[in-house]
Amino acid sequence: MRSAQHPAEAGLCGVGIAFQIPTGNRHVIRGLVPGGPAQRGATLQVGDVLHRVDGKHVADLTSGQIAALVLGEEGSEVRWTAAPHGSTGHAVV
Repeated sequence: MRSAQHPAEAGLCGVGIAFQIPTGNRHVIRGLVPGGPAQRGATLQVGDVLHRVDGKHVADLTSGQIAALVLGEEGSEVRWTAAPHGSTGHAVV
C-alpha cells in the first residue's frame, strides 16, 4: 500500500488560503498566510466567498477539492473569483 505524500513533499505549493468549514455551498476565506501568494496578490480578504478557481465553479466542491485546484508547482498561476467584493485575481505559487 502506498502512503499519501504531503503536497510539499511532492514539490507542490498552495496560495495561502484557509477556509471556514463550509456553510451550505459557501467557502468563506477565514485567513490568508502572511506573505503567501494570496496575500501578496491583495485581491482576497478574510470574509470573501470563493466562487471560482481557474474558471471552475467551486460551490459544490469540498475544501479538499478546492485545495487540489490551488496546489501547483512553484511559479504556476492560479486565478479566482470571490465576493463580497466581486474581486478577481491571481497568484503565482
